[in-house]
Amino acid sequence: MPLLDPKTWQPRTLAGGEYAVTEPATGETLATVTLAAAEDIGTAARDARAAQAEWAKAPHFVRAAVLRRAGDLFAAHADELRDWIVRESARSRARPTSNCTSRPRSATRPPPSPPAPAARSFPPRHRVCPTPDASRSVWWA
Repeated sequence: MPLLDPKTWQPRTLAGGEYAVTEPATGETLATVTLAAAEDIGTAARDARAAQAEWAKAPHFVRAAVLRRAGDLFAAHADELRDWIVRESARSRARPTSNCTSRPRSATRPPPSPPAPAARSFPPRHRVCPTPDASRSVWWA
């Protein structure tokens, strides 16, 4: 199954009009997609809020596994993604390759350790206080 299967990415019926995605170099229609209407946006926002609450409850190692799996899918479908990027943006095949095959380092490495506590800051022992005429300064402890 291709990664960009329309049934996967647009499972619900949207109320907006149809839009033809065209290849800039040839003008050929690559796909026809349905746009979202205002009521679709409200539904999507409610669904996203509910999904975010569930995502936040998941332990960090579960969320990390999901992101690693997404990176694996991008790498496994690099040729398919590259072809779409080339056709939709009229770029050369060489340019988007790294976008499709390399995972961000953050998806493959553990999170950084928490920062060390900051050193306690003490006021300086002596301060410089300008005099009213600003011609000289007075030291005080």
